[in-house]
Amino acid sequence: MEHVTQLIIFGLLMVWVVYRRVRRSIGMQPYSPNRLIVRLVLFGIVGVLILSAAIAVPSLVPGAIVGVLCGVGLALLAIKYCVTEQRGGVWYYRTHIWIESAVLAIFLGRLVYRLIGVSRAVGAGGFPGAGAAGAGAGAAAGAGTAGGAGAHGAEAAGAAIATDPITAGVFFLIIAYYIVYYVYLLRKFRK
Repeated sequence: MEHVTQLIIFGLLMVWVVYRRVRRSIGMQPYSPNRLIVRLVLFGIVGVLILSAAIAVPSLVPGAIVGVLCGVGLALLAIKYCVTEQRGGVWYYRTHIWIESAVLAIFLGRLVYRLIGVSRAVGAGGFPGAGAAGAGAGAAAGAGTAGGAGAHGAEAAGAAIATDPITAGVFFLIIAYYIVYYVYLLRKFRK
C-alpha cells in the first residue's frame, strides 16, 4: 500500500510539473533575469552532480555525450525560432512550442518508462532491465542474482536507473538544452 501511495504522490507531482511547463511554453513569457539565473544555477548544480556520477560509471559516458550534443543542438534550433518583443516597456520571449514539447516529451517518456520498470521490478522483487544493461546493475547493488529478492529489489532497481546510459543521456539533453537556452536569453536581453 505504501508503494501505491508513493506512486500516486509522485504522479500528482509530475502532473503539476507538466502543467507548469506547458503553461510556460505556450504564449509570450515575461523576461525575468533573476528567474533565469536561478534556473541556470540549479541546472548547473544538477548537471555537475550527474556528471560526477556519470564519470564514476563508464557506461554512462556515451549517453552523457550524446545527451549534451542533442541538448545543445535542440537549444540552437530553439534559439533560431525564439521570438522576442517588447510590450509596455517589458520584454517577452516565446520558445518554439514544438521544440519545447519535444524536450518535455523525451523527458516524460523516459521517466514513465523507467517508473514502470521500477514499479514492476519492486513489486516482483526484482529489478528492471534484467538483460544486458540491468544484469550488472543487480549484482552491483548487492542483489546477488539476476532476479534480486525482497529488500534488494528496490536497491537493484535504483542501481539499474543509475547505470542506464539512455536515462543519463536524457538528463544531459535536458540540462544542456536549458543551460544553452537560458544563457542565450540572458545575453540577448542584456544587450
